[in-house]
Amino acid sequence: METLPTKAITKGELNSRNDKTAAARYSKRRDIDQRLADRALQRQIREVWDDPLHLA
Repeated sequence: METLPTKAITKGELNSRNDKTAAARYSKRRDIDQRLADRALQRQIREVWDDPLHLA
């Protein structure tokens, strides 16, 4: 089985590849942050409603 020769990539190509990967990874960052904030708020509300002093 013959392997194809590989060529070294330049630093610019590596930076470009890394930039594209990071952009794809963090493109939905606002959605993720909002979802986490909503979950935290739900936990806080649940703690208040489950508090025995509130039920009395």
